[in-house]
Amino acid sequence: MQNTHNMISLEGTYYDAGFQQGRVNKENLWKMYNLLPQFGDFICQKPKDIPLTEFIESVKTKTTKKLKSLYQKFAPDCWEYNLGIVNGASLPMDNLLLLQNIEISIPQVDYIIHENEEFPILRTTGLEGACTTSLTTPEWSETGGILMTKNFGYPFITLFIHYGKRLRLKGRNQVLSFSLSPLVGAPHGMNEAGLTISYNYAYPQDGPIEGLPISTLVQEALLNFTTVKETVDYFKKMPRGNGAMVTIGDADGNSICLELCFKTVGIRTAEKGRLIVTNDLLSPEGQSVDKPPNARFSDSAHPGLRGKLMNESSKFRYDRMDYLFYRIMSKGKITIKDLHQIMTDHGPTGYGSDNTICRHGPAANTTTAIIFDIKNLCLYGTIGSPCKHNLKQYTFLK
Repeated sequence: MQNTHNMISLEGTYYDAGFQQGRVNKENLWKMYNLLPQFGDFICQKPKDIPLTEFIESVKTKTTKKLKSLYQKFAPDCWEYNLGIVNGASLPMDNLLLLQNIEISIPQVDYIIHENEEFPILRTTGLEGACTTSLTTPEWSETGGILMTKNFGYPFITLFIHYGKRLRLKGRNQVLSFSLSPLVGAPHGMNEAGLTISYNYAYPQDGPIEGLPISTLVQEALLNFTTVKETVDYFKKMPRGNGAMVTIGDADGNSICLELCFKTVGIRTAEKGRLIVTNDLLSPEGQSVDKPPNARFSDSAHPGLRGKLMNESSKFRYDRMDYLFYRIMSKGKITIKDLHQIMTDHGPTGYGSDNTICRHGPAANTTTAIIFDIKNLCLYGTIGSPCKHNLKQYTFLK
């Protein structure tokens, strides 16, 4: 299937860009808000004894108070962006912030120990992590620079709110990214200096604390910084609303994966020319606070996930991608074509599932696929599964 997707260009001040984003995405923003009663990954958080409308209004009130304060204190420019979105879309601010808070609330976990089992099983209502990121170091890349990939996994019901955007804000770096229409920021992107960031969900148990959506921090870093070091310092000092693994590369060939827990930060670096990131914390600091290995999805989770080990898909995707990189690198350097083949992989059986790199699961699918070519300052991306859509090249404007 041909990829006919185009980037939306957002320009001017933060408010201007937000207004343009809200205006273009107005229909989809309202559609997503009205779909919340059917959005299982949000509704599964509702206590059984509270009516749905009461639950939504309660969450809206708490979310608005929390996020408004955080934006105004730590990211005032992003608050202006939010004001632009709501005015462009004619959407109440509390509706928008409720949609933004889904990013924070989905990876929150609440464990229940079942003492009657031979070995206590820890069950969670959280959403299964679904993203897969890779980074190839310059010496193993055909381009001579870092190559990064991202298969972004998210509930398929949200596919209509995915879009590409080109940000050209006054006094800031130009940024290319794929995002979701309610967000101020983006889960992944590249700027004109080559700085590239990809963020995956993580499930640390040393929180939660009140913080901003990680996607907001990703975009702010891309707008303002050019190096891995600057970006690392920024993420470490900012309040983070959810756990994440943030893979970062720059034009000088520097790279790192930050494992962002609530009270600690772990670091991973590339080994044997590659860095693979799914949804398990693997640094010593991260492992000390990660979800227990026997954590399973509870009966209130998505029907396709109930009783399943939380780390099953993450481990399968990590091991499979590591194997594919090993097999290709034993013959030579990694090419763009190689990366696209890896991103479309459906495992040894050839059938896409919850455990494959190209995700086709009951609760989440690969909804965006991107290859970042830092040396040549371009990206190749599509909305939808990479097995069904061609990747289209996007470059920066002069």
